[in-house]
Amino acid sequence: MQAYQLKLVRATDDKSASKMLSSFQIPAFLPESLFEGYVPLLQLDIEALPEHPFPMKDGLIQFFVKDEYSEEVLIVVVPKTIETKTLKHASPGFDILIGPDEKREGMRMFGKPYELNLEVHPDHIMLLQYDPYESDELDFLQTVDGFFYVMISKEDLEAGKFENAYTILDRT
Repeated sequence: MQAYQLKLVRATDDKSASKMLSSFQIPAFLPESLFEGYVPLLQLDIEALPEHPFPMKDGLIQFFVKDEYSEEVLIVVVPKTIETKTLKHASPGFDILIGPDEKREGMRMFGKPYELNLEVHPDHIMLLQYDPYESDELDFLQTVDGFFYVMISKEDLEAGKFENAYTILDRT
């Protein structure tokens, strides 16, 4: 599976589909109350990934985290064909540029975790590696020396069962 590096660029507007810690386009039929207490961590345009393990071919995949120290993650898939509305966030956040995985540290998708101090089941896949030191401007987990991971089993990923994803906060 192809791994990708996510490079952050401070957003100047809300037009990019792939972004972090910003306003997201959520399905119009979902109540905004569903997202109360969650941090809008990452929204990714699936088509921006030349190769990916997601069962859908287009649309958006979004990662919401309950709070900085919770293991609770909410993953929302937004097909291109449905009506959306904007879930506002106070910060313009960051646009994401997606490139080849040239280094194992930093913000990444797929591949192997950089320095995981825990054993993870060999059939589990890293969906996201979040590095709070990637930018001095990141405020999510800014006091953590380590990495934040979103993981899922290969079987659940292939079936689109994102409700079974989980997080690991790994301190170095």
